Order: sequence, then structure tokens, then C-alpha cells
Amino acid sequence: MKLKLQKYHLIIMSGWGSRIIMAATQLVAIPILLTNLGIKDYAIFSVLTGLNIWFALSCFGIGPSLQNRISSLKVQKKNYHSYLTSITLFLLLFGIVQVAIFSIFSPFLQRLLLKQFNYNGSSFTLFIIGSIYILNTVFEISNKIFFAEQRGYWVYLYNTLGRFFSLVSIIVVCSANIQRNKLLILIIAWVFPPMLFSLIGYLHAIPLSNWIKHAKISVFRELLFKSKDFATITIAGTVIVGMDYIVISQVLIPSDIVVYNIANKVFLLISLGYSVILSTLWPVLSEKFQLGNIKSAHKLIYKNISYGSLLVVTIVLVFVFFRGAFIEYFKIEGDTLNIPCTIIFLFGAYYLIKVWTETFSITLQSRNQTKVLMYVLPLQACLNIIFMFTLGHYFKLNGILFSLILCNLLTSAYMLPFAHYKSLKLITKSIR
Repeated sequence: MKLKLQKYHLIIMSGWGSRIIMAATQLVAIPILLTNLGIKDYAIFSVLTGLNIWFALSCFGIGPSLQNRISSLKVQKKNYHSYLTSITLFLLLFGIVQVAIFSIFSPFLQRLLLKQFNYNGSSFTLFIIGSIYILNTVFEISNKIFFAEQRGYWVYLYNTLGRFFSLVSIIVVCSANIQRNKLLILIIAWVFPPMLFSLIGYLHAIPLSNWIKHAKISVFRELLFKSKDFATITIAGTVIVGMDYIVISQVLIPSDIVVYNIANKVFLLISLGYSVILSTLWPVLSEKFQLGNIKSAHKLIYKNISYGSLLVVTIVLVFVFFRGAFIEYFKIEGDTLNIPCTIIFLFGAYYLIKVWTETFSITLQSRNQTKVLMYVLPLQACLNIIFMFTLGHYFKLNGILFSLILCNLLTSAYMLPFAHYKSLKLITKSIR
């Protein structure tokens, strides 16, 4: 029996290869940064680079909305290149305006985030990092174009090169033995290369012929209006998964922040690996549901949930089995770090739930069924803020992870699958 590989299988395999390399570079970078920065400065590094998910909000939902639009035009066998050309200029202006607005608030936000660290470095640190992240997010809209075209392998190539050169950059900076503004320079060395390769990907994906002449603000305005639901979903989702670094900067000591960051980076293998599946699955599901291939779509959904769950269990077992080696690997002279098994199991439980909820979230979004997400995710975000500040204050590191688990179980874990099947019954009747 011949094994027939679909195009999206090849994209998933290239994506997994990319994610493994990217996760490996991050794990290699941690001891280098710890040795050169120490516990306190590395904790600051973790908090500031952990904010990247918040700067992803600068997309305002345009990326996923654009991806669905391209998938729709493909199903209708219409040319979408002129559509892309008409919005290119406004996407760039959109990013520049956001950088200008962020420059006003960044000094205040930096003081608020780093007050417990007594940070006395540049007052422009957060502004520089945030500006790079904002531009990176705008350029990464090209990722959605590549995925809609089922050419996701380009996304993974550019992402891998960006992260690889981040590692090279910090090695070069550390070798140069720079002392003044060392933390800021290391952060820039880490975040700038991915933005540079995102720009290259953007120039690759967007048709550049006559992009100024054919710019149409009416088309961009319409896209922005249609993106509002995705923007709301993204904001709520960010509050859910992005509050951790903000809260831990206020309630945890630097050594606990470092432990959280290390464990999080190890489990990043799951997040990065499964994001490959979800990113590739989105346009495939979108086309299958539009064509009425519901049985085939569900087969894909549950197959990928199984793969994701297996990945979580594997990472947990490997982490527990080699826990001693991990602790020794991240050891700093004069400082002791401990990664308890409790933390590993709590991370594992959280990621198992994430596999389930994120799959159904992508399924609903691929069908443009975003209404339920507009209610569920803000509710989950509110619970997340309450739980993290209260449980984090009383139970510290364990409390942060309990909060992440609880807010998922009480909301999206059952509400999203219910909403999917309830809306699908109406679709099934209309097809018949």
C-alpha cells in the first residue's frame, strides 16, 4: 500500500524541522545568556522578550482575515494578486503609525514592568524592542499569504534563518565582551534578525509591481473592518496566554522567573510544533468546509489533536527523565536553579488542554465562525487576570500554572467544541 503525501503533509514536515531547529537554538542560547547576564539581567531579558506576543496585536487581525480572503478567492478561481497589490502600501503605513504611537507610552510601560528589578539601563529599551516587534508583526502578515497559497515552507525557512542568526548575533556580542548597555545590545541581537527575515519574506510574498500606483485605501479599509472580529479574538487570546510574563514580573523573584522561562522554552517545542499543524490545517479546513467535505475535515481535526497530545506526553516524559541533566545544563556558577517535577506536570497538563482548545479555535476561525470566540475568549481573559494575580500572589510559580489551567477548563475547553458542532448542524441542513 502506497503512502500518498498531500501538499500540506510536506509543509507540516518542513515546519517541524524548522521548529525543532528554532527550539534548539533557544535552548542553546539560554546558558550563554545566563552566563553573560546573570540571574537578574536574564530575568529582565525573559520579561522583555516575553512581551512579543503583546506586540503581535499590531496585526489587528488583518493576517487571518487576509488568509481567509485568499482561500475564498482561490475556491472561486479568482486572481488575488491585484488585491494584495492594492493593500501593500497601507500595511507599511499601518506599522509606522503604530511605532509612532508606541513611542509615547513606552517609557511609562518600561518603568512599570521593571520597577522591582531596579533597572537603570536606557529608558528607550522597551521602545527599541517594541518597535522591532511591531514591524516584525506587520511583515509576518506575509506568512498568512504563504499559508493560504499552501507554500508554508517559505515561512519556516525565513523563521529558521531569523532565529539561527539571532543565536549567531548573541554569540558575537558575548565574544566581543561588551559591558556598556550589554543587556540592551543582547536583546537587540536576539530580536532584530527575525524582523529582518520577516521583511525579506514580506517582499517575497507581496506583488511589488506598481504597488504604490495601485494602492486603494477603500480595499484596505474593507479588510480592516472585516478583521475586527479576529482582532478581538487576538486581543483576548493574548490576555489569556500573554499575561504570564507581565504578572511574574510583579509577583515572582528573579530565580523563579528564570525557572519559569526555562521550562516554558522546553515546552515551546510543543507550542512551535503544534503551531505548524494548526497553521497548515487552517486553509485546508477552510477549503474543505466551503466545499462541504465535513467528514473529511473532522477526520483531520481529530487526527491532529491525537498527534498534538502525543507530542505533549513525549515532551513531559523526556523532561522528567532528563530533569537532572537539564538542571546541570542551565547551572550558573554561584547560583542554584531547581526545576521541580510539579512544574513539569503542570506545564504538561496546560499544553494538553491547549492542543484541544486551539484546534477548535482554528476550526471555528477557518469557517469564519468567530461570534462564539468574541464571547468566550474575553470571559477567559478576565478569569485569567483574576486567577493569575490572586493565585500567583499566594502560590507563586505553581499558582501561575494553576491559573492557566483553570481559566481554560472553565471556558474554551468545552464551549468551543460545543459551538462548533451546534453551528455545524445548521450548515449540514443547508447543504442537504
